[in-house]
Amino acid sequence: MLYFLLVLSGLSSLNALSQKILATQIISNDGYPVETHSVKTTDENHLTMFRIPYSPKLKLSEDNGKTSKRIALLVHGASSSSDCFILNGPENSMAYILADAGYDVWLANCRGNRYSNKDMITWDFTFDQMAKYDMPAMIDYALNLTGQTDLHYIAHSQGTTIYFALLSSFPRYNKVIRTAHLLAPAAYMNNIKLPVMKFLGYFYGFSPTLHSLVRGYNFWPDFTTELFAMLGAWACQEKQTTRHICSNLLFSVCGYNPDRLNYSLLPKVMATHPSGVSTRQTVHFSQLYVTGKFSKYDYGYLGNWFKYGQWTPPEYNTENIEARTYIYYADNDYLSAPDDVFRIAREIKNVCLYHKLPDKSWNHMDYLWSTEVKQYINEPLRDYMLEFDSDRLRDCGSLED
Repeated sequence: MLYFLLVLSGLSSLNALSQKILATQIISNDGYPVETHSVKTTDENHLTMFRIPYSPKLKLSEDNGKTSKRIALLVHGASSSSDCFILNGPENSMAYILADAGYDVWLANCRGNRYSNKDMITWDFTFDQMAKYDMPAMIDYALNLTGQTDLHYIAHSQGTTIYFALLSSFPRYNKVIRTAHLLAPAAYMNNIKLPVMKFLGYFYGFSPTLHSLVRGYNFWPDFTTELFAMLGAWACQEKQTTRHICSNLLFSVCGYNPDRLNYSLLPKVMATHPSGVSTRQTVHFSQLYVTGKFSKYDYGYLGNWFKYGQWTPPEYNTENIEARTYIYYADNDYLSAPDDVFRIAREIKNVCLYHKLPDKSWNHMDYLWSTEVKQYINEPLRDYMLEFDSDRLRDCGSLED
């Protein structure tokens, strides 16, 4: 009986812990200022953005961030949130490193994730709607509030997909992107290695009838994310023999690289991930895998006719993408294969750099949580931004690492 009560008490404590891990608390606990901003899209959805206006390590902090600074907008991937850019601590996380470099850091949260799923009108959305509504709303909001005319765009995975779709559909946003840094770009997906996505592709992708019947729901309901948080807080602790279960869950999705994973982050990762995502988002990516195209969501023949005025979904016009773009890729990425990365890169007009990770085992999540992420991603990315802002480099050359 006593053992049972202790277990219950432990689970209650773990549940309480999972409820407390929020971006505002993480950032404050790490010693940085944080603001919360609510952004309304033109289709009446409410999004949450977090802002780190200055770094306490800089003298500029004395003006409480009122001095005009360049904006760095960080955009997360699918089943994630702004948390992914702050979990690695103040010395290694992208958000803090850019704040320390003098940037006004804005953390985006697209519809459906745990910070932008309140009062959801519908879950019938994919990255199409994020590119059409979410990203324009968040970019415009940050620019209008700060008085800046442009910003740096830093994105991981689906955040890069949104970038491609946004600039393909609304070329005017090319002018507000100073530089774009795309970690594990995802547009074409012919060569992905992820078994689950391949299965979904064969199940849904070949049948317009099947995927036209899919309705939008939260793929990760609240109770599942709470369960992940509770299990992660117990099973993923550094001294637990079950820790390998947590790491293997990540490796099965992202690629196997046990030597680079920061295992101390696993409880935090499990407490904050996966975040909300629509069922249609997963189906949409499976469609890209099967068709070999970078196109809008396929609603089936009749659905496409009513939605787009044609039987098949329109492809994105990637030739409209002209912003200065930096590509970061790796050989062991299950979701962003080099051949697919090069294909989209060849279609856009202003690729300034191919930054290949030297580690042959680097995987999809190493861009965020590797023990070497500061050295291989965050500091080089910061330096590319500073180089551009210092006017030392303006024209894209045929650069390649």
